[in-house]
Amino acid sequence: MKKFFCSILIFGTLIYGYATTADANTEKSLKENPALKAIKNTEKYDGSYNGKKYRFVFEAVSWHEAKRKAEIAGGNLACVETKEELEYLQLVRQLKGGDSLVWVGLTDSETEGKWRWICDQPLNRDMIFALQQGPELDERDYGHMMRKAAFLSRNENGDIPRHKRGAYKIEGYLIEFEGELSSTEWQSSIDAYYQANATQSFTKLLQARELLNSWRGQTQKLIDAEEILQEIIKKDKDFAPAFKALGRVYQKQSYINSSQFRADKLHTAEQFLSEAIQLEQEYAEAYILLADIYIRTKRFVEAKAALLNANKYGADPLSLHLSWGELLNKQGKIQLAIKHYEHVLQSSETDSQHYIAALTDITSYQVRTKQYEKANEGHKKQIEIRPNDAWTWGNYAGFLLYRYKDIDGAIEKANKAISIMNYGNARLTLACALYTKWAALKDTPTTEDEAKNYFEQAQSIFPYTQKIIEQLAKYQHTQATAIALQKSLTNTEKEPVLI
Repeated sequence: MKKFFCSILIFGTLIYGYATTADANTEKSLKENPALKAIKNTEKYDGSYNGKKYRFVFEAVSWHEAKRKAEIAGGNLACVETKEELEYLQLVRQLKGGDSLVWVGLTDSETEGKWRWICDQPLNRDMIFALQQGPELDERDYGHMMRKAAFLSRNENGDIPRHKRGAYKIEGYLIEFEGELSSTEWQSSIDAYYQANATQSFTKLLQARELLNSWRGQTQKLIDAEEILQEIIKKDKDFAPAFKALGRVYQKQSYINSSQFRADKLHTAEQFLSEAIQLEQEYAEAYILLADIYIRTKRFVEAKAALLNANKYGADPLSLHLSWGELLNKQGKIQLAIKHYEHVLQSSETDSQHYIAALTDITSYQVRTKQYEKANEGHKKQIEIRPNDAWTWGNYAGFLLYRYKDIDGAIEKANKAISIMNYGNARLTLACALYTKWAALKDTPTTEDEAKNYFEQAQSIFPYTQKIIEQLAKYQHTQATAIALQKSLTNTEKEPVLI
């Protein structure tokens, strides 16, 4: 097994840096491959909205110089026409690492007080914000995005004339281009290199990725994927995409449920991803996966640093929005997280992995905030998109049992989950629902036999009664069932060992 290298976090700048240890042959290949060099040097767009693509450039220049450079790049300084567009751009700017002040294409230099966009549209009255505030407006002719939801005017070089608190630096500018982004604009440059230079290994890699993409808890798929990837590495110890994919294998192996993970598997996943980054320092997709591990282990500073690098090296923006949303979510910044999830829903196809991930996270938020009707619709939407996904049915069953108080619905959905894949959490949920039916019926003479039937079914499905009691006791709606079940146990009852 190839020796793993530990990642080094540079706290001063929150930039996740790795020592460059790329193989000499790989470096030689890079220098000799003009096509790859062109791919790696291609500037990425930072997002798209309503028929426009955007790129943030962080360079302290005057407004006129920013305008000139934007036109040389094939676009123009951005014209932000609605509040919704501004809100989106604030999210994108956040992905770039902060809330830097940036020039936009807004000016009243032709007619004092009549602010217009350089694309010849007037400034929406609802978006004037701070522009009409303060003295000496005749000396302020150029607009920029504020750190919050506003624009402010400055003079040509970014100063507020004779402002008592001094001038604030304008740190960059925002370019817009015509047209929505296509999927090809987000093709991984690392993948492009290995596909061109190691076709046979890359074909095998795609087989492993297909197994990982279709995984819904099936252990065998992870075993098969790992065998393929280890075979690739055995032939080519510097094949970075295989190490990244092995990180995904162990990331998935770590999963217990939505909030519990196996630390040993996450550690191994982190090692494989670190190795991929050692081989390819600009591996944006590996940084995304690494951030996910840091989020799960509550290493939020490292997660932010990994996402900054992912953005720096041109990661898929939808993946960035998801990861950034998850980080904000875990940090308790729920409203900001929701904005990222909602953008993913608006920007991706309904059957895509991005859409499902965002929908799942929003539904979980609705459950936590007791918006149960909305959460119910969210679960139904997930079922509609993935009708053959056992976990989707199982998660819906848990929601119906513990939150929505629909016991019969929970039994139906849990049975459906088990019919697709017989896994532990679905059996646990089904047994809890069956015991809840038992508790509701057992004290009525006309339903005693029916209650006994539910009890026996639950025992056969999940015989670990103490585990059932612990689960039922977590929720107010099922605590009475937990108490009734505890009373039904005798001192002589012996249970199987829970493995």
